[in-house]
Amino acid sequence: MKAQTPEEFKKAAALSSLSVNVYFADTAGNIGYFHQGKYPKRSSKANPLFPSPGTGEYEWQGFHPAAQNPHAINPTTGTIANWNNKPAKDCQMGTWVESSAEQPVGAWITG
Repeated sequence: MKAQTPEEFKKAAALSSLSVNVYFADTAGNIGYFHQGKYPKRSSKANPLFPSPGTGEYEWQGFHPAAQNPHAINPTTGTIANWNNKPAKDCQMGTWVESSAEQPVGAWITG
């Protein structure tokens, strides 16, 4: 699919189960960031950093809808940056190490 708009790109990104960051830019000046992938709805008992015992109480309850994945279309800063940091401050899907570089790099980019 060749997306012509940010919304078409968002729709295409939602089809992937691979957890990667993808970006969009067009000749009209639109930019976008999408963290695609399928993330399981885990039991509140589960710690995704450790194996589960396999006794059933940690079973996944399906997947979060792709629309809940972190994304940004035409952010007010006018910039998009990512260096494998947590894709959004409130993102609870997956595991990421908090980065102390996020604020300095963001300040550097926006001037």
